[in-house]
Amino acid sequence: MSSYKNYYYKLTKDKQIVPATMLEACEQMNNLEARLVGRTTVNDLCISTVFLTIPHGSVKGKPLLFETLVFDKAGNEVAGNRYTNYEEALEGHNKFIDTYRKQSRGFFSRLLYILKQLMSS
Repeated sequence: MSSYKNYYYKLTKDKQIVPATMLEACEQMNNLEARLVGRTTVNDLCISTVFLTIPHGSVKGKPLLFETLVFDKAGNEVAGNRYTNYEEALEGHNKFIDTYRKQSRGFFSRLLYILKQLMSS
């Protein structure tokens, strides 16, 4: 059994997590704008971070209520992580952005190098 006391939560306008009734949690689940931490496209990947309203596990007794998922063009999940608070979720979202931007720069740098080698041959 988990050590957190509530099963339903909502995210306030000032990004605080507060206990909620089942109805309040369901209403917020239907309001993506109220739950969205960030949505960013990097190349062909969609990085989406949201508030979940229902805990998806816990860390040190704190409920995991935020999730970042990375999807490819076909909608397949590529990567993800969960967080206990808004600040962690925003930081995690930004780390995924940085990671995939760096990977794409590395790919294009290698491609440019190969093209230059081919052109000079």
